Amino acid sequence: MSRGLLAGCLLSVLLIVGCTSAQSGEPGEPQVFATTSIWADIVSNVACDADGPTAVGSLVGRGDDPHASTLTLAQRDALSQAELIVGNGLGLEPELASLLADIDAPSVILADLLNPGDVVEANPHFWMNPLLVASTVDGIADALIGVGFDRPAVEKCAEAYKDELVALDEELSNALSSIAGECQTILTNHHSLDYFTLRYGLVSAGAIIPSMSSMAEPSLSELDELAERLEDVCVSAVFVENGVSDRSASAFAERVGLPIVVINVEYLAAEGQLSSSYVGMMRENGNVMADALGTG
Repeated sequence: MSRGLLAGCLLSVLLIVGCTSAQSGEPGEPQVFATTSIWADIVSNVACDADGPTAVGSLVGRGDDPHASTLTLAQRDALSQAELIVGNGLGLEPELASLLADIDAPSVILADLLNPGDVVEANPHFWMNPLLVASTVDGIADALIGVGFDRPAVEKCAEAYKDELVALDEELSNALSSIAGECQTILTNHHSLDYFTLRYGLVSAGAIIPSMSSMAEPSLSELDELAERLEDVCVSAVFVENGVSDRSASAFAERVGLPIVVINVEYLAAEGQLSSSYVGMMRENGNVMADALGTG
């Protein structure tokens, strides 16, 4: 049985419960899961064996906000079969710490692989900087090799994917460098683009929800202060993460006369769309943001 089939079947156990193939997988075949669809895609580009890339399951599916995710008892039981769990950390996954404490499965928390100086105020959205993602790839590779993946295959895929991430970063830098000088300020729904703005020379006017989580709510005084700040800066749009509640953002955008622009941040799009992979998602976000902010 292939690793991809095992991982896919165990994922169906997480979602549907009752797939028996995952109960009888061949010994020595790693079954790997990441906590979000974004990290599952990233890990799958490193999780190679002699037959090529391996499917990696996601605990939070495409279209689901990880800030709001919860795991059922059946899902927790199914994850006890995983040979590696890859998590983001920095508070993104509310139940991650208790999950890892309850099950006997190796894990790697990617935020722990970052240089402490690269972490922005404990903000978990560091995947919005491709170079920070690239800095975790060797750690992901080491974890995969540690649970039985073929070292030469993993190391080859890891090097190729790091090269792809560096090329993506250069592409985004070029696309965003042409933004008109006075309109480099962005406004977001919550603090999801802080790493993105720092990397690509943009300026944050703040967030409508002044929190690292999309589940928080702004106060009236916070919205009043934000509206006052916007009077002195050039802001072209409010950037709202696809799939999260835009109630506060829509009301505020109407108040200050700005359009809503939707981007993908928390999860990947459905298969077949440009944002169905991490690299595709970031490329599409860069193009959408450059268009919305105005290029010269």
